[in-house]
Amino acid sequence: MPEAHYRRALLRAGQGRAADAIADLDRALQLDPVHAQAYYERAMARARQGQGEEALADLDRVLHLGTGSAEVYYQRGCVQADLGRHEAAGADLTYALELNPGLAPAYYRRALLHAQAGRQAEALDDLGRALGANPRLAQAYYQRGRLLGAQGLVEEALADYGRAS
Repeated sequence: MPEAHYRRALLRAGQGRAADAIADLDRALQLDPVHAQAYYERAMARARQGQGEEALADLDRVLHLGTGSAEVYYQRGCVQADLGRHEAAGADLTYALELNPGLAPAYYRRALLHAQAGRQAEALDDLGRALGANPRLAQAYYQRGRLLGAQGLVEEALADYGRAS
């Protein structure tokens, strides 16, 4: 029964047992090769294990199965970024935001890509959007503080560092 393997994998992943979760998800997918959620969860477990290429393949499979939600594109963008594929990551994050304009973590990750590419204005804009969607996103305040401080806007940076703590 694939669902039993899938549910056991979720519990194991919750315990931090990614390798065991992957084994259960492998079995679930052997029994039901179109179980999109099992591919998604295996991608997340693989990403946590540093298996970016494998995680990306699983996320691509989820999309191939026709279940392309904003969350799937967001996660694929994160994996792409972790693999150093910044252009592809940016495209996935942008598409995730088209599907769900309130997805604060996608704005945050895209802001990091902008900052790495030296596009400070775009990074600050995305950090502002992330905070508009989720005013309690401490890491966005922290990153915005870093960018503002680098621009010599000390008081603004101090205020954001204060919000981040």
